[in-house]
Amino acid sequence: MFYHVLKNHVPKMDPIILKKGQHVIVGEEDQQWKNWINCSTPDGCQQGWVPEQIITGVGTDSQVTEDYDATEMAVSAGDTVVSERELNQWLWCRNKESQYGWVPVENVTPFHLNIDEELELRLLKRKEAEIHYRLVDKNRDHLRQWLAWVDGTTSPETMVGFIENTLEQAEKNQGVQAGIWHHDELVGIIGHHHIDWNNRHTSIGYWLSQEHVGKGIMSRACEALINFSLRDLGLNRVEIRCAEQNKKSRAIPERLGFVREGLLREVEWLYDHYVDHVVYSKISNKGPINVANGNE
Repeated sequence: MFYHVLKNHVPKMDPIILKKGQHVIVGEEDQQWKNWINCSTPDGCQQGWVPEQIITGVGTDSQVTEDYDATEMAVSAGDTVVSERELNQWLWCRNKESQYGWVPVENVTPFHLNIDEELELRLLKRKEAEIHYRLVDKNRDHLRQWLAWVDGTTSPETMVGFIENTLEQAEKNQGVQAGIWHHDELVGIIGHHHIDWNNRHTSIGYWLSQEHVGKGIMSRACEALINFSLRDLGLNRVEIRCAEQNKKSRAIPERLGFVREGLLREVEWLYDHYVDHVVYSKISNKGPINVANGNE
């Protein structure tokens, strides 16, 4: 899951680091953090807090059931971290420099981008499925021209399934799907298709309701998600693919300084015909993007 840091955390020094099966001497439970046990190694060289769930046995005959590293991560308000595990109100996280460590849950909040006074990006929520469905249904003809999934979105239950898939995607750290909220009104969706962490690249997709086209909303939403991807997640490349004839969609990467890389011929079946895609990319060493005056 993707988190923003709300307040600083300063790590404790000399963390205990254990191997699966290693024996420990069990001490007292932490009074602040439930299910954390103060343990030491029999040789007295290490001491620290270990989650109760990975300790088996009692007293001096205890041992750990998995490799464990108590290293905490130094974070500052405004940082972004990616959590790989939550345990006893702590998150095992990595930052954009691929450093790992524990961060208290109370110091972070799930992905949520406030772009400006008008606009924000919020992770999709199951309870908002009806709102999302009504927006799609209202814009069905507008969206169907370029999006192949529209006819398959037939009910709020369909949208629930989609939202659950996006939450699973976020929990697996494979990207975020966010509602675009303008003056607290849902107007569209933007998100990652998938994040390739090995090669540090992703692609994004987006759509906007018809009545909100031409107000600069999508350019600002894309700018925010792209900068989040390159700067906060530490990715190297963001790609956008648009149908060749979809001039309004293509205007977004062109306005944001993307490089046109080429044309994929007949790459998508759109209801009853194939369409070509234009491929655009943005590389992190070009620096953060900035929208001057966009109309989309």
